[in-house]
Amino acid sequence: MSDRQIVDIIMPNYNKGKYLRYSIQSIIQQTFKKWRLIILDNNSKNKIEKSIRNIPNIKVTDINHFSAFDIIKFDKIVFTESSVKELEKRYS
Repeated sequence: MSDRQIVDIIMPNYNKGKYLRYSIQSIIQQTFKKWRLIILDNNSKNKIEKSIRNIPNIKVTDINHFSAFDIIKFDKIVFTESSVKELEKRYS
């Protein structure tokens, strides 16, 4: 992978704030450091934004406003297992 490429990671969150910290920590500890995390949230946005306010490269967006068109704009993307399941439910 080139030095300029960034990997975008999609992670859904459904009121799982207590587990979110561990998931984010796992991403931060990876050896590849050029990443952006997009958290697809559903009704727990305030709690998440407090948790991530000091961590760079993280964006929170409402899951209901995220579509397949948002996905295709990324060059490199990694889906968590739960995000794949959510996409399968939504688009199958």
